[in-house]
Amino acid sequence: MALPLPTGSTHAAAPSGCSLGDSRGDHRQAARILDSALARDDAVSTVDLVEALVYRAELAIALRDGGTADTLPARVRATALDGTDRERLVEALDNAAELERVRDTER
Repeated sequence: MALPLPTGSTHAAAPSGCSLGDSRGDHRQAARILDSALARDDAVSTVDLVEALVYRAELAIALRDGGTADTLPARVRATALDGTDRERLVEALDNAAELERVRDTER
C-alpha cells in the first residue's frame, strides 16, 4: 500500500518512509522514519495518523515484528473518527482489519 502524502508532522516523513519501504524494500529504515514521526507530539490530522499507523503495521508484518503488528491496529481502533474521517479512511480501515485477520491466523 502506498501511503498518501499526509500533512503535519508526518508530512516530511511519509514520502521518505514510503519510498524506502515500497520501492527500495528498506522496510527497517521506513519503519524508523515513521516511528520517529509518530512519536512526535505535533498536531496531525486523524486521517494522517490512521494512514501512518496502518502503513507502519504493514511494515511491522514485513519485518516479522509481531508485537508492533499487534498493537498498531488496536491504536487505529482507539482513534476517535467522525463520519467524514471514516469515509476518507475506508481503505486504510479495511487494511487495518485485514492485518488483524492475518495476525490472528499466524498465532
